[in-house]
Amino acid sequence: MRELDLFMPLSGGTAIIEAAAGTGKTYSIAALFLRLVVEREIPVDGILVVTFTEAATEELRERIRERLCHGVEAFSGDRPSDEFLTELVRRTPDRRRALQMLTLALASFDGAAIHTIHGFCSRVLQEHSFECGALSDTELLTDQLPLLREIAEDAWRRHFYEADELFISFASRNGWTVDRLCKLLQQVSSRFSISLLPDAKPVDAALPRAGCLRAFAALKSEWRSARERVVGLLIASAPLLNQTSYKKANIQGWGDEVDCFLAGNDPLNFPEKLVKFTAASLAAATRKGMATPEDQFFGLCETFLELAMELADAYLANLLAIEVELAATARTELARRKESRNLRSYDDLLGTLYQALHGSSGE
Repeated sequence: MRELDLFMPLSGGTAIIEAAAGTGKTYSIAALFLRLVVEREIPVDGILVVTFTEAATEELRERIRERLCHGVEAFSGDRPSDEFLTELVRRTPDRRRALQMLTLALASFDGAAIHTIHGFCSRVLQEHSFECGALSDTELLTDQLPLLREIAEDAWRRHFYEADELFISFASRNGWTVDRLCKLLQQVSSRFSISLLPDAKPVDAALPRAGCLRAFAALKSEWRSARERVVGLLIASAPLLNQTSYKKANIQGWGDEVDCFLAGNDPLNFPEKLVKFTAASLAAATRKGMATPEDQFFGLCETFLELAMELADAYLANLLAIEVELAATARTELARRKESRNLRSYDDLLGTLYQALHGSSGE
């Protein structure tokens, strides 16, 4: 990285200038503007300056105009106001011609192309509406969030109103709300070129659901008669097990958690510690040379968790598919609704110009 040289070659190409606040960005822009007028003899309406806010635009306009005034004074024979102008005058062989260009620039400064980014796009779309294929007399939509929320609410009704109750509960526990869909729409609707990964498709969750519910019913039935036996067996077997994984003082509490879970009707809302009641977990925690505790319930619990995770994976795949579908159609659907109401957002100013530049009239 090199320090910015205000007398760098103006031979074209792209230069990225990185600067923090208060380091002279506006000064540098005004200086380069002056050089383009003096050295390249470019009229002010042929130099585009864009920034982000109206306030910054007004400051740039005022500072560039002020710089042109100082340039006229310097090339008229007055003492230059700073080192940059002194050097510019010294480097300029035809000072009379430079003075003419600066005077013309000041006289035509009302036509200077100094805009916010959105303001510039709006100007181009107005001046070249036919080539851009832009709508006429559209109303500028300052906030498109209400429209995005409409799309999110429609998607929610389409995917969740008639879905099975287990899927709805699963989605709710995983943070799925209309607000989440709306946030996704905000993220993707303003991006003009976006690839969605992965290309997720919905899966049929009917078989995993049926298997999970059968295993859930079997687990409920067995727990009614096995509860005291299973908890007592684990407490009695605690010395045979890894104490980090199976502390004796925790086992009764795990049983209480299983009580609450199996009293409900949602097989996917199982407690984290249910895995402690599986044959695989007990085998992994059994101390070397000791016998692993055995009970029919441990096998049923392991089978249930396998089927529950299979159903959870199917539901997650379907939630991802909903996101992908919504993201893929977001811009098209948003554009359709705005077109039907003759609305245009700030993002549309950028998007329409972007598409026009890459279209048949782009050149």
